[in-house]
Amino acid sequence: MIRISTLTVVACGILIGALSAQQQIQRGKILKVDLDNLTVTLKSGDKAIDAIATEQTQFFESKGANVKASLQAFKMDAEVQFVNREKDGKNYLAGLRLFDQKKKA
Repeated sequence: MIRISTLTVVACGILIGALSAQQQIQRGKILKVDLDNLTVTLKSGDKAIDAIATEQTQFFESKGANVKASLQAFKMDAEVQFVNREKDGKNYLAGLRLFDQKKKA
């Protein structure tokens, strides 16, 4: 009984850690912005991440009238901070902002 409870607690801890890692603020560089499909390709570390922007995406420096207008403010090779959320096997962009070297956030 104690063994099962201990394994359950350990498994839950691992799962929570994995989920929170997906939602942490990451730093990267914009490789591509596709305004037609509302997607952004970001490079973080050694991996490229394709993420879909939606009406729920928070754009911190860009306050366009819609998602497409907000995405237009972000250019290739810009250093950014972003939050990516996975849902149904797809990556959704939860938030995106330019990385300010002076603030070192």
